[in-house]
Amino acid sequence: MLQFSTEAGQVVEIGSPVPATRRRPLRNGDTLLVTYDPADPGSIVVHNRERRLLDYGFIAAGTLVLLLALVLVGLAAP
Repeated sequence: MLQFSTEAGQVVEIGSPVPATRRRPLRNGDTLLVTYDPADPGSIVVHNRERRLLDYGFIAAGTLVLLLALVLVGLAAP
């Protein structure tokens, strides 16, 4: 759970949108940079907690699938 207060003084408590990892655990009292929509404080972005390596892995896998599909289409064309 993440708890923060808005500029209007409203205290918001929501489930964390980012998982804790062994390398970067989330502990009680940790300070995080959070950006939220003032119209919907439950919609947040937690900065510097991205899992970029996983994102790049999915991008690479998608690129490989696309290239394989293009090669197969090229081989199947008469």
